[in-house]
Amino acid sequence: MQRLSIKGIVFDMYGRVVDVGAVADACKEVAPEPAAFNAQWRAKQLEYTFLRTAMGRYKDFCVITGEALEFAIQRFNLQVTAEQRQSLMEAWLHPTPYPEVARALPQLKEKYVLAILSNGSPKMLGTGLEQTGLISHFH
Repeated sequence: MQRLSIKGIVFDMYGRVVDVGAVADACKEVAPEPAAFNAQWRAKQLEYTFLRTAMGRYKDFCVITGEALEFAIQRFNLQVTAEQRQSLMEAWLHPTPYPEVARALPQLKEKYVLAILSNGSPKMLGTGLEQTGLISHFH
């Protein structure tokens, strides 16, 4: 029997390293039910991603995030200014890491190569990792 040697660990950025629910804080500015609005936005974001992948019609995740935001705004019948839309989109660039992540990554990095695999665009991921101070842990 051959023993496997694990050399690296790959994390999904959103929902594993950073809390996507933290974007709900930005939603407080425009939605009376920010958690529900954020949940709808995230669900549509993932749905659009899966559908476009299945259809072979790639779009950058940042573009899909904007399209999903527009859907959620319409679904909740909200009046949102261009500045508020921009603020909501920028919330994805300033995620909140889960508390245990900052403690765990240095320990894991001692033994493994760490990487991110995500739907997120390079700008979203790079900026998010820089903002959280976690970028140095990932290859």
